[in-house]
Amino acid sequence: MKRLGCMALVAAGLLAGCGGGGGSDGGGTPNPPVNTIQVAFKNLSGSAPADAALGQPFNVEWELPANVTLSSVALEATATSGISPNTSTCSATAGSLAVSATSATITIPNACERKTVNDVRLRLTVKAADGQTASTSYAFVAPATPAAFLPKRVQLPVLRITTDNAAPIVSKEVYITGQMSLVSNVAGAPAVNGGLQIRGRGNSTWDIHPKKPYRLKLTDKQSLLGMPSSKDWVLLANYSDKTLLRNAAALDLGVRMGFPWTPRSAFVEVYLNDRYDGVYQLMENIKVTKDRVNIDELAAADVGADKIGGGYLLEVDFREDGYTMHSTIDDLPIVFQSPEQPAPAQEAYIKGYINDFEAVLHSSTFADPTTGYAAYIDVDSFIRFYLVNEVFRNVDANMWSSCWMYKPRNGKLFMGPLWDFDLAAGNANYADAFKTDGWHIRIAPWFKRLFEDPAFAARVKTAWNEIKADELPAMFQNITSSAAGLQQAQLNNFQRWPILETWVWPNYQIPGSYAGEVDYLSSFLTARINWIDQQINK
Repeated sequence: MKRLGCMALVAAGLLAGCGGGGGSDGGGTPNPPVNTIQVAFKNLSGSAPADAALGQPFNVEWELPANVTLSSVALEATATSGISPNTSTCSATAGSLAVSATSATITIPNACERKTVNDVRLRLTVKAADGQTASTSYAFVAPATPAAFLPKRVQLPVLRITTDNAAPIVSKEVYITGQMSLVSNVAGAPAVNGGLQIRGRGNSTWDIHPKKPYRLKLTDKQSLLGMPSSKDWVLLANYSDKTLLRNAAALDLGVRMGFPWTPRSAFVEVYLNDRYDGVYQLMENIKVTKDRVNIDELAAADVGADKIGGGYLLEVDFREDGYTMHSTIDDLPIVFQSPEQPAPAQEAYIKGYINDFEAVLHSSTFADPTTGYAAYIDVDSFIRFYLVNEVFRNVDANMWSSCWMYKPRNGKLFMGPLWDFDLAAGNANYADAFKTDGWHIRIAPWFKRLFEDPAFAARVKTAWNEIKADELPAMFQNITSSAAGLQQAQLNNFQRWPILETWVWPNYQIPGSYAGEVDYLSSFLTARINWIDQQINK
């Protein structure tokens, strides 16, 4: 009976040889048992943790040994964060599997002990009916050279830019030429291809951070990802905003609040000269055109009384990056964006208009509904601009930088469009921008005086209670859904730029994981909104 059992095992393919009482090869040497169970993963690709779809259902396939009766099949993953010896380990399993299973879905943690996962080990273990086991493993390890990372899983639209002769982009002033190809993630949608010029853009984002923002000028007008056709676009890097969402969330709120135009945008994953550069926000730039800031554009010769009244596109910017005038009373540096170089008569007109506004604003009759400040400004636009920037406590929006305004022909001065929120919502460690209590925009030039008019404060209160009911809850829903939609893309981005556990200027907090960053954004906005509501409605 013992011999028959041995033969049965041989026939089953579980043992290559079998002997009784310490069998030998005929020369007295024992024959070691040979394990013939073999399992192997199938179709796994990539070697970085981002390729393991962390935090998402990840389908894994394998091959089982043939002609073997199995008693169990188990798929598990071990995720590790931190650097030895200060490492943390988290595990996940695919649950109970049938012994015939050749695939399973497993969700590997995106963070371990609230820190970024930098090592993942998949292990498949099978056990035969006679007790023998076999296993195989697969490792996903953070690359030693992040700049060489090429993701295996991409879910966003992909924008590929190739500069002529692979020339580097080193200037904010000088364009270089190249080609672009934009492939959407919509099945069957054709790629958008064409020539372009590209240069750097931004201020601190260009000067300080390694992930650079860019200005694009296409050879031909193109509609990109459903946005109206144009030659002019920007790529925002959002490097210091590790949620990647602050600009999108604020602009979405602006759309809901009824700004005449708010820059449209879409997230893309960018390859530059075949190097993967991460997640960018492809966005309309601010310019005078019918699909953006829809005002009359002034030509140099438009100095007659019928045309000189507009349109003017202006920006308050302390850097004075462009032709700049200063208002007389509040000394605001106002940069001409269109026309970029005004005719002397045009500069005199708009400077006179703003100085007249400031003179009235600081007068004793400033609140007069007919002759006061309301005769010069579109009050609703000032209220919309105020509310969005106060909710986000936008560090630069206190009439310091990126405060855009425009004056249509035969119209009043409008505040907007909205722009530049990557350092908002608690993401700056200076100027008290990280505090959820305290006013920021309300005490800025112009706004401080406007709030001294009870009628203006009452209109703000009415507008606040309207957005509190619908627009603000929708903003939080948008943040949650956008973060979920970026799950794979952010994995790729932070594999390329491993900064989730690193201080990046001017971060106030370092939660250590993408989920922690999104939680911090939402908690900041929640606390900020609660404080504002208590002040406005007390």
